[in-house]
Order: sequence, then structure tokens, then C-alpha cells
Amino acid sequence: MSAPARLLLALASLLALAGSPRAEGLVQLTLRGAVAQPGGGPVEIAWGFVSDSGQALHDQLRVHLAEGTRAGDLAALLRARLERSGAEVIAPAPRDDRSAAVLFLDRLVALDLRLEAGLSASIT
Repeated sequence: MSAPARLLLALASLLALAGSPRAEGLVQLTLRGAVAQPGGGPVEIAWGFVSDSGQALHDQLRVHLAEGTRAGDLAALLRARLERSGAEVIAPAPRDDRSAAVLFLDRLVALDLRLEAGLSASIT
């Protein structure tokens, strides 16, 4: 098989395997803890999701949080930013101590977290 034919076959295979962006599902993001660094520290969260029209959209949250800022407070801020960017977010009722929070994110295709010491996250 010639090189151009192999390239065409490889491209056709990639397109066939790519699938629909609407097939992405629900992701659970659990945040825990509180910022432990004296003077606070940076938190960066970037995401990508598929809009109702099927378009892939990306946005991010970059913020310097004060020492003692709890996971529930970060989750509330993140929820507002996600919804402002057009993402669908389902948030259970906040916990009383605000040291842990859960967000369910629909049609997510990317999630990147950089958290300050004392905060942790799990993505399911």
C-alpha cells in the first residue's frame, strides 16, 4: 500500500473512532479540605464541555484564595463560574461544615485542577 493510501486510511480510521461529542457523560467532582498556606495561595481549574448545540467550549477559574478558605466555598465559586460559561451543574445541598463539597458536571470533556495545599479533589 502506498504512503498516501496509508495516510488516507489512518485519517478515515481516526474520524470513524472519534465519535460524537454528545456522548460525554456526567462527572462527579468532590472537593475536600481548606487552604492551609499562610497568606493563601493560587487555585486554577480549567474545564471543557459540550454545549447544547454540540460545540466544545472551554473556560477556567484562576483565583488566589485566602488561608482557611474551605472546599465548600470553592465549590460555590466554581459552580457560579461553570454556570456562567454555560455548563450544566448539579449541586447537592451544601454540608454544614463546608469542608467538603460535591458537584456533578454534565457533558464534561476536560477538567484540570491545580489546588493549593490543604485542598484535595477526586474526579469520578
